[in-house]
Amino acid sequence: MDTLAYKFVIPFIVNPASSPNNLIQPLIFFFCTKNVKISENLLRRRRNFMPKEFKGFKLLEKRDLPDIRSVGYLYQHEKTGAEVLYLENEDDNKAFNIAFRTPPYDDNGIAHIIEHSVLNGSRKYPTKEPFVELLKGSLNTFLNAMTYSDKTVYPVSSRNQKDFTNLMSVYLDAVFYPNFKHDPQILMQEGWHYHLENADDELIYKGVVYNEMRGAFSQPESELYRLIEPTLYPDTVYKHISGGMPASIPTLTQEKFVAFHDKYYHPSNARVTLYGNLDLDVAFDQLSEYFDAFEPKAYDFGPVEQAPFEKRHELEAKFSISQEESEENKTLLAYVWAAGKGTDAESLIALAVLDELLLGSNTAPIKKALLKSGLGSDVSGGFGAATYSPIFEIVLKDTNPSAKEEFISIIETELKRLVEEGIPQKAIQAALNKAAFRYKELTALEGSTPKGILYSLNALTSWLYGGNVFETFEYQPILDKIQREMTNGYFEKLIQSTLLENTHSAVITLSPEPGLLERKDQALKEQLAAYKASLSDEELEALVEETQKLLERQTTPDKEEDLAKLPKLSIEDIDREVKPLPLTVEEHEGIPTFLHYEDFTAGISYVKYYFDLSGVKTEDIPVVAFLTEVLGEVGTETFTDEALSTEIDFYTGGIGTNATVITESVADNIYYPKFTVSGKALSEYQPQLLSLIEEIVHRSNLDDVEKIKELLLNVKADLEMNFNYGSHVAALRRLESYYYEGAKYLQSLEGIDYYDFICDVVAGFDAKPQAFIDRLKAVLKTILTTDQLVATFVGSKEDFEHFKQVSEDFFKHLGNHKVEKQAFTNPVEVLNEGFKTAQEINYVAKGYNQTLLGVPVNGMNLFLKSVLGLDYLWNTVRVQGGAYGGMSVITDKGDVAGLSYRDPNIVETLERYDGQVEYLENFNLSKAEFEKNLIGTFSTIDRPLSAAQKGAVAFTRYFTHLTQEKVQQFRDEVLAVTPEKVRAYAPTMKAIMAQNALVVIGNETKIENHKDLFKNIRNLTK
Repeated sequence: MDTLAYKFVIPFIVNPASSPNNLIQPLIFFFCTKNVKISENLLRRRRNFMPKEFKGFKLLEKRDLPDIRSVGYLYQHEKTGAEVLYLENEDDNKAFNIAFRTPPYDDNGIAHIIEHSVLNGSRKYPTKEPFVELLKGSLNTFLNAMTYSDKTVYPVSSRNQKDFTNLMSVYLDAVFYPNFKHDPQILMQEGWHYHLENADDELIYKGVVYNEMRGAFSQPESELYRLIEPTLYPDTVYKHISGGMPASIPTLTQEKFVAFHDKYYHPSNARVTLYGNLDLDVAFDQLSEYFDAFEPKAYDFGPVEQAPFEKRHELEAKFSISQEESEENKTLLAYVWAAGKGTDAESLIALAVLDELLLGSNTAPIKKALLKSGLGSDVSGGFGAATYSPIFEIVLKDTNPSAKEEFISIIETELKRLVEEGIPQKAIQAALNKAAFRYKELTALEGSTPKGILYSLNALTSWLYGGNVFETFEYQPILDKIQREMTNGYFEKLIQSTLLENTHSAVITLSPEPGLLERKDQALKEQLAAYKASLSDEELEALVEETQKLLERQTTPDKEEDLAKLPKLSIEDIDREVKPLPLTVEEHEGIPTFLHYEDFTAGISYVKYYFDLSGVKTEDIPVVAFLTEVLGEVGTETFTDEALSTEIDFYTGGIGTNATVITESVADNIYYPKFTVSGKALSEYQPQLLSLIEEIVHRSNLDDVEKIKELLLNVKADLEMNFNYGSHVAALRRLESYYYEGAKYLQSLEGIDYYDFICDVVAGFDAKPQAFIDRLKAVLKTILTTDQLVATFVGSKEDFEHFKQVSEDFFKHLGNHKVEKQAFTNPVEVLNEGFKTAQEINYVAKGYNQTLLGVPVNGMNLFLKSVLGLDYLWNTVRVQGGAYGGMSVITDKGDVAGLSYRDPNIVETLERYDGQVEYLENFNLSKAEFEKNLIGTFSTIDRPLSAAQKGAVAFTRYFTHLTQEKVQQFRDEVLAVTPEKVRAYAPTMKAIMAQNALVVIGNETKIENHKDLFKNIRNLTK
């Protein structure tokens, strides 16, 4: 469950049948029925479709939507006015989303806390957390709820019709009839409460959302983005933070909570999306069951449109850094504009393309000008449509307050230059082609987020504010217009009107203040201590009693009869057989190996070359990682960096390099470090794709000192941002490096060791730039050899044969020296580190690898991950402990760990990890609950994959020698899990926890207060 700043996703289409006669010939084409054939089955269903017969709903409009290969039907519930969009197509991954406008009236987080709380039991499903029960026992392909600036959404998807019906039923009952309206303990748990277990204890605030937002606003980037909407729209609902400000959340009362739900969670305020090949009769019957029970209601949502500013506004604000940190080069500067309207489809698409043109790469003009200025280390921003009035933003990181005027001047000077000189036509076409390629992938393939969910969210950008919902999906007429007008200054005029002449803008300076967090924490402690001192003995006892009652509720299992009310699947709904991922392997002595995964890819070729890193010395491993940041960013013998970026966008869907570790066995210390070069393109552009890969790999200008320094600073800034947003991942990867050499190797490629390396290089680069550049060249030469090279391809058989042919030229330019395996010399040891940050919360990891203790991996491990994560850790770390997340990490390689996210605790969480032993010893779920958890385990195992993702799995199985028989055995072992086998795992968990390997990233005061836990304590960043 998340609060989101929503980026508008712009789809486009590339014509696979056309091929340019010159470098700037348009590639975008009319994507109408002449280019896309809707299947005969879909046409037949449309002819037989009787929309007027759905109970209580009238059809307002029907429209063919070829751009998304669908037919759209817009209905209105006749009694309440609720609107329902059905996107009909052949996709079996069905989706449902119900959305409500939920404008915040202050910063107490009411919309966000309600989003959490409606999923804590309802009239029909009174268990404490039906959401978790669904996670345990559903085959969902997506299950979540999200709060935006002025709306709240509840999306789900599943390929199984029975499961989909169940998910809809639980979500509809949850949003309309939640238990929190008569149970104040739900607000206490999910929002906030005074926590006092004993009268002598320190009084504190606790609550899941309270701690989530403390964590969110501990990060400077989050704090900056929090300021943008209130600064641009101070007279609208956007002046308030829908997620909630920690200082304001404790002002929320039960009465306000119920009143907000009564007002906004009503069918008259609902927008529903149905998507895919689903049983419409059942779905509309479900909607009728709830909608028919309400009377129509009129709404005044408060102001969403801000009167334009007469002149640019300015704001200065502070964020906290550690006491020991320097303030130099820590400021963030943002130049932001109110841009367009969410109901204007053309401006949404055009501004998204402008985003790509101005900021889409390090060579894009605004980003390049700011980076070359040396004012900061990285530039981000772009166009986002999270509000009625979208926002265009440019953000400079790691700068100083004194740079503000120059920051503004560089942006405005560069924008004026682009208007006066004109944007190169090929750059515009490349930006259009890049977006077009992404859309082609989206319409043809399934990614990590189902298409139906993405479409339902995109629809709201216009639909929610009274705009035409279908225009959200009709991109081609707008693209055609842009294509016609691009040579007539279309984007230059857009820059002039939206950015240069637009006084509805603001500049925000967010600068560091050492110790600010500590002072806030101390002030809060004093405030709570004063409040406690003001209470009588009777009032203190009442608080203790209230806290204890909440703890009792949290630790009391749901009644069996309540659990039985939740709709369920049967174990018979699970496929027993693993679907094969057949791989063509072509191995010949003395030449590279070819791997081919054949599947439908809508005419896109996915290529990747795997180079063996075994010949790289230990001290040069992080150099390899930095090479992946350089290649494709610097110019080459043929192209400047700008021209290279344009060529890549013009002909391909992207080219990238990466370095990773593929693990076969932790116990036997078998792993394969690989350097990869990958790309994707329409099949007819395979020669251009391979030509560009060859240009990047063989002819990149590594002598560009200025560019190398710029990239070093970029990487440092990106790593620091990743630590801020992904501290739980950083903690987990660090923990794994304590006991496994492959994970220690990975630390040098992407972890804290790599960050330390980059910091050291940055510090000494100016003194000896050539020495570092010579290392880059030498390491790259070591890597680029045909020995042990594996070339992989996803796409059709015909395109694979073409790929093999065009690869021959690439191979000719590689070395043929043998890979001489180098010993890895960084020692693996349990360090038990505490990494201090200026965040208010913590990320706590503890675990080990069972195979190192002599316990083989079994399919049961996946069941353990599900039941420990969604039952034990969810309840103890999240519900009782107040962390935003408590996760079980159990892998098919034997890693077993507990991991927390935005956690107010350290010691208590570690104790709860140890408590997994007792939980397993006493594991004794009812037959129905056991089966439910077993079914839910397959939600992750059987998650839909795109063709490219399936190919990646098949290639990994090749490298790790994982056979189809072994994969089937693993699945059989999951299906063969019993309560007895789970209890038998308790001694293994005890041995894992007894290793006492732990990592904490978080609040510096709490880490120092518990310094006896750690062997080493340091600041995370430098």
